[in-house]
Amino acid sequence: MEVLNQMINIVLILLLTAVLIIISLYYAIYTNIALKKNRIFLNKPKVYLFIPCKDNEKNLYKNIESYANQDYKNYMVIFITATADDPACSAIHEIVKKYSHCVHFVAGINNDYSQKVNNIINATENYQDCDIFAFGDSDICPNKEWLKNLITPLKMKKIGATTGYRWYWNQKRSFWQNVAIMWNGFVLFYMTIPFLRFIWGGSYAVRSDVFRNLNVRDIWHNVVTEDFTLSNAILKKGYRIHYVPQCLTVSLADFDSSSMFEWTTRQLMLSKYYFRRVYFSSLIVGLFGLLLVVNISWAFILGYVFLGFMLLRYVNITFNKIGCEIRVPYFMSVYILFSCILLIANVVFSFVSNKIKWRGVTYRIISHNKMIVEKVNTKEE
Repeated sequence: MEVLNQMINIVLILLLTAVLIIISLYYAIYTNIALKKNRIFLNKPKVYLFIPCKDNEKNLYKNIESYANQDYKNYMVIFITATADDPACSAIHEIVKKYSHCVHFVAGINNDYSQKVNNIINATENYQDCDIFAFGDSDICPNKEWLKNLITPLKMKKIGATTGYRWYWNQKRSFWQNVAIMWNGFVLFYMTIPFLRFIWGGSYAVRSDVFRNLNVRDIWHNVVTEDFTLSNAILKKGYRIHYVPQCLTVSLADFDSSSMFEWTTRQLMLSKYYFRRVYFSSLIVGLFGLLLVVNISWAFILGYVFLGFMLLRYVNITFNKIGCEIRVPYFMSVYILFSCILLIANVVFSFVSNKIKWRGVTYRIISHNKMIVEKVNTKEE
């Protein structure tokens, strides 16, 4: 009987290892094919690019100026703040003076919507005369081809939205930052799988006719995050979401153990309420991590490390393709083991709490369509 149990255990571990290898190879194939495509829009559709901003973030001026310097002619950049005295306004005013195609829009505050959502709703309602709405975060610095690459797949009518994603990075990395980088990077596997793919709020574009038909003021009412809810609405309308590897952008990783756990738990909790297919998939990954802890196997460990290696290899290939000088060292593959173990703690915490902190605001999420703003700090915590 003991021999049989050992055989079953070995077979199970080998099967799970095979699953990890298959996932990594699928990611590699998808990314490789996508990077070779070079579609162009012949008619140069008019684009409004919306950039919500808050506080004087590190590298803010450099980041938002990158949106003004896109290699695309027919577009306007709308920088959005909730108030006219937000610390980000100083950098925005300098950019607006320097570039004629950039404007500043003040959205105001409405507690029925999260701050970022309210910014986007009011701005898109005031700027509508375009073919495509594009959106970016103020904490990333996209290259000059970013907008062109992001909007090009939208010429296919079945595609309702396109999305990029971020890669966290810091030249001076701590252990916790390395874990956060690989935890975040794991999401790139989700982006290549159509069933799990979603819009990332820091880099996405939607055709304006699709966006208007979604009635976003209703679907975003009383929700914390816009990207998951928008993903659901677009998929329900029968459109596809297309991931564009060329729109992988770099964001500064500046985590300690506390902020890393707060951030990773927040990401998981948002998926729990607003995009459950990702949440349940993460539960499965968490179970894999639990198996890794309770039943250490070299085959299973090597499967995870191979997964991490393939992730980093194609991140580096992508960076080389888009002209980014960052090269992620392959030894960081081992940190994917710690990120999966971290996911176990995230899952546990997501069961016992429904509060998240985001940009100095504390939200209590009641359900997928109801949230309460509990605390607003004048300075982000």
